[in-house]
Formats: sequence, C-alpha cells, structure tokens
Amino acid sequence: MKNTSPEVIRLNHLKPFFDTTTRLHRHIKAKTMKAHGSWKIQKDNSNTLLIKVNGAWNKEAAVLFSNEFKQIASTITNEPWAILISVQNSEIPIPEAMDVLQKLNEWSITNGCRCEASIVSLFAHEEVFKRTRATKVQQQQRGEKVNAPLDYEQRIFLSLSEGIDFLAEKGIKLATPISDVETWFSK
Repeated sequence: MKNTSPEVIRLNHLKPFFDTTTRLHRHIKAKTMKAHGSWKIQKDNSNTLLIKVNGAWNKEAAVLFSNEFKQIASTITNEPWAILISVQNSEIPIPEAMDVLQKLNEWSITNGCRCEASIVSLFAHEEVFKRTRATKVQQQQRGEKVNAPLDYEQRIFLSLSEGIDFLAEKGIKLATPISDVETWFSK
C-alpha cells in the first residue's frame, strides 16, 4: 500500500522542481567554470614548442591549452617537430584534464611530433605523463604489439639541460640560444 501521508504528497509535488533546479545548476556550473592553472607556449625558430605549465589544472584549462597548442603547432612546417615542456611548478591535474591531455598527445603524434622532453620536479609528475600518453605509446611501452610502431619518444628529466640534450640526440637542435631558453623557462 502506498504511503499517502500529507508529507509524502508534498515532497512528491516538489520533486520536479528539485530535478529541474539540479539540472539547471549543473548546466550553469558547466558553462561558467573557470580554467584553473596557467601556461605559456612559444614556438622556437626551429621545430620545437617550448611549454611551461603552472598550478593545478582542471578540464577547462586543459581544453583551452589544447586549443592554443594545436593552433601554434599547426604553424610548424618542418617535420619532425618536438616538445620541450616544464611542469616543475604544476600540480597533478584532475582526471578529466588528463583525458584531454591524452587526446592532445595522440593529436601531436598524428601531426608530426616525434619526441618530447618533459622536465619535472616531482616523481609524481612522471605518473601524469604516463597516464596522458597516447594509447599506442602506452601499449608500445608495455611491450604489446601495435599495428604500426610509432616514431615517437617521450622522456622525463629533472633538469632542463638534460631535456635539451635529449632533443639534440634525437636531431632536434633549438634555434634559440640555450641561455635564452633557460631564462624563458625561469620566468
């Protein structure tokens, strides 16, 4: 038998209001959520993107970063190209942001990126890079068979000079003097 007490009837009467309000609140929150975290991207006069990431990132920051990254990377006409990124002043991004960054990594590889030197200050950052690598890169690193082996390598370093040396070993020579690159990353 249904409970038809006046309290239950009143609550049932308000249920559509609460459902609509909750959906509306989620919609407004999704439309007004601000990006958290910051970055700067500069294209070296060669074929390398210099990137510095700061703070804690949410999905909105990852989407904005991804759009800016693609816009700048699309101007590189010399293939292959590379990424030199410092996350030394950043925090671990939320999982939704990592999903966006993984898709960006896949886009990068598809669009000619052949190597990435990632500069970290915490070994926890290494886990972030592992989780944001393209699916094929993850499979290849686990020793699984992939349809077409990738011509891409990402390495993690504790110093900028090690990252620059790695890029040089891969045939990517920065056009900007190293002292200027170091100054750019320090700001």
